[in-house]
Amino acid sequence: MNIFNVMCLAFLLTQANGLLLGNVVEKVLNTGVQTTNTIFHKIWCAWLGKLIPCKEMPGEHGSSAPLPTRCDAIADILTIVDASSSIGRNNFDKVLSLLANMAASFKLGPDRVRFSCVVFSDRASIWFKLNDYNTIEAVQKAFLKAPYFGGATYTDKALSLIRNNNLFGSAAGGRANAPDIGVLFTDGQSTNPLQTRISANLLKSEGVKMFSVGITNNVNDAELRGVSSGPEYVFRAKNFDDLADKLAIIVNKTCEASNGVPETPEETEPPTTESTTTSTTTTTTKTKPPTTEGTTASTTTKRTTTTTKAPPPEVIPCRNITKADIMIVEDASTSIGQANWNIQTRFAADVANAFTVGPNDVLFAALIFNRNVTRNFNFNTYTNKADVVKALLSIVYPYNPGTYTHLAFSEIRTKNLFGTQWGGREDSKKVVIVLTDGQSAYPDKTITESQLLRDTGVLIISVGIGVTNTAELEAMASKPEYVFTTGSYETLDYIKNDLVQLACKN
Repeated sequence: MNIFNVMCLAFLLTQANGLLLGNVVEKVLNTGVQTTNTIFHKIWCAWLGKLIPCKEMPGEHGSSAPLPTRCDAIADILTIVDASSSIGRNNFDKVLSLLANMAASFKLGPDRVRFSCVVFSDRASIWFKLNDYNTIEAVQKAFLKAPYFGGATYTDKALSLIRNNNLFGSAAGGRANAPDIGVLFTDGQSTNPLQTRISANLLKSEGVKMFSVGITNNVNDAELRGVSSGPEYVFRAKNFDDLADKLAIIVNKTCEASNGVPETPEETEPPTTESTTTSTTTTTTKTKPPTTEGTTASTTTKRTTTTTKAPPPEVIPCRNITKADIMIVEDASTSIGQANWNIQTRFAADVANAFTVGPNDVLFAALIFNRNVTRNFNFNTYTNKADVVKALLSIVYPYNPGTYTHLAFSEIRTKNLFGTQWGGREDSKKVVIVLTDGQSAYPDKTITESQLLRDTGVLIISVGIGVTNTAELEAMASKPEYVFTTGSYETLDYIKNDLVQLACKN
């Protein structure tokens, strides 16, 4: 590019954007050339696009566009954008376009939704804060100007940056009456998975609802689940072109987490028709659906928009022929209640139903705990699947207080419940699946007893239901990826297949 072109470029950008010449180069290198559908800008882009990447405005990257519904909510939404080398500039722009369209799908303002943005790769950077912009146009422009770094994927640095700089705090524009929501966009596993999980858990422990959007098959599903506040907060796109199709579900879920209301612009109703018979006037009022007829005056029907939750993944049966002794350990404290207990026992039965049960395959045992420990059945009690499923469904909820998780682990270890006298087999894998809805009464004892049990060769998988602080769950489990969390009992089925596949693999 010769000096003449450089001077022309600087002059045109200065005239078009009202910038000082000293800011031109930085603006162009950081943001590219923004274009609209006007003839002038198309010519501009055709010429300058040969030298500098042409940045499209919201909605012009494929099918991504603001939704016909707009979420009316109060929320502080912080987007966390992966800008590592594996993404590439073109795909990074597609993410920015989706973010701009996402912003347009909410009602923005000081008393509505606010957006913030952190960009990361080898380093993490605050691109803009919650109180920097309050209009859709300003937020969109800010998203489209986000810098692309290249480099590794230090997701943990971005999550730590948010917490260390209190980006949900009042100084950064956070509001006490607004839910704190974080949305991570990434195309691969983080460089430091353990630290990423720790940093995410610290944010979640402070009340931040975390979503994650994984793009391409290079992402680690277990890590996405670990970052998120529940499996229903994890979204997957097979590639960057597929990302635009996920806009609706991402917006709907964040709107739901914000306690927001999706609003649809009112349609213009066709004129009502009246037909007169003897002395009755029939007025037809259009509703969608159905069309209703009555003998009353014209009425106004207000339409509401509902969000349909996707069904949980189908459970794939375990075909692993390795012998395994699996013990189901269920929290039966009073905080659960009968209705949730029914969901939990059904979940346990469905897990067992996914395995081949028999003396040479998988055997199950079960116990429950509150302030006491009750053994329900041992490994040599049932040797066929139907009996195991029936037994799990028949466990009676005891209505006793206390979450003495440490006593359950101690009972398994000190009574040697994986021993041959209780039907355990020396040549089988030994697995404990513990389900709980809260922190134990004695966390230190729980952590100690779980370690003592793991030291005997038992693999522990922990499942937290509605648990905000997952530190204890992680301390109980054999590995960080052996921790499963879900926001409520209603969404417990969404982790069932992942849990079965993990137990099957091990």
